[in-house]
Amino acid sequence: MNARAAVYLAFAGLGITTATFPALIPARAAADGEQVLLAAPMLFFGLLIGVLVTTAVGARLRPTRIAGIGSAIQAVALIAILVSPGAIGFIAAALIGGLGFGVSEAAGNLIARAAAQSAGTAGLLARLTGVVAVVAATVPLLFAVAAVDVWRIVLVIALAAGHAVTGALLWRSPLPVSRPASKGARLGQRTTLLVVAVTLALFVGVESVFAGWSAVFGERLAHLSPTAASIATTMYWGVVAVGRFGFAVLVHRGHPPRRTFILGMILATVLLGVAATVRDTAPLVALGCIAIVVATLATGYAALVGIGLDTASDAQAPRVVGILVACGATGGTAIPALLLATTGDPTAMAALLICAALTAVIAVMSGVVASRLASVAASSHGS
Repeated sequence: MNARAAVYLAFAGLGITTATFPALIPARAAADGEQVLLAAPMLFFGLLIGVLVTTAVGARLRPTRIAGIGSAIQAVALIAILVSPGAIGFIAAALIGGLGFGVSEAAGNLIARAAAQSAGTAGLLARLTGVVAVVAATVPLLFAVAAVDVWRIVLVIALAAGHAVTGALLWRSPLPVSRPASKGARLGQRTTLLVVAVTLALFVGVESVFAGWSAVFGERLAHLSPTAASIATTMYWGVVAVGRFGFAVLVHRGHPPRRTFILGMILATVLLGVAATVRDTAPLVALGCIAIVVATLATGYAALVGIGLDTASDAQAPRVVGILVACGATGGTAIPALLLATTGDPTAMAALLICAALTAVIAVMSGVVASRLASVAASSHGS
């Protein structure tokens, strides 16, 4: 298997893990208590640990092998769901799943950068994260169909086996020949990279509110039963897939990814304000606004990580990936946890207003990044 096919397989595996835990949260919370809601930020905490581990050992193994190890860890996490009872067991399984996710994601970004050739990383990452979304949309639907406990156990085992096979294939896959860094790209643009990293942390934090608690939004705003609420996770990832593949098409047609992302964040700020206003009186309208927000958020990861990787040389790329994904994982852990601690309900009006404020900040910071990169490009042409 060539590395380009392998990286698509690795990202498909991320879709399994990122959807399985949120899809199971409502049913597990109904059985084991509200403490299970902590599984969402714990998934991102595990991701942070995985990224830090990958950054520390990345030079000793090629990225395809590291991604294979990450897939194996994710397989273990899914089995842990079955053998670890109670809220603590489920939260621990989410932590292990996040660990494997982080290892695979960090390595997968390096493989993607090498495989992107001269087209730039943002476009390929948009397609890869689109694959994540398609798989993540399918998994909760399977859980909704497998309503009987025994069939859910069979499904979890089958998904774990898929991770194991993916890990074996990745372990044997070669790394593509790295493309040269873009002219004028250098890690010396430290301020720009810092702004991108902080922006990514805020962005992933907001995105993880809707990703990690997608089924909870379905349960509390659409009044779905805890079992049927997993369908909301399918709908969430379906909307994400539309947003990410739509973004990939725009990039392919020459639309600047930075401008597209900034406009999306401005729209998200407005719609989240509307959703917060009508949340109690018209919850389905609020849910519709949130669905559009999810589509606009879907453009962010590829845009921000693509910017960071395209400004780095091959030697600098592993460190840049470590910084960016670690910052994203930190935001994905801290922001949902703080939001849950302060509001008690991720779907509350206050929570939506906080998310609206964060998307406004993200839009401003993205504008700062775009301005700095435009200045660097003008300087390069001038010299």
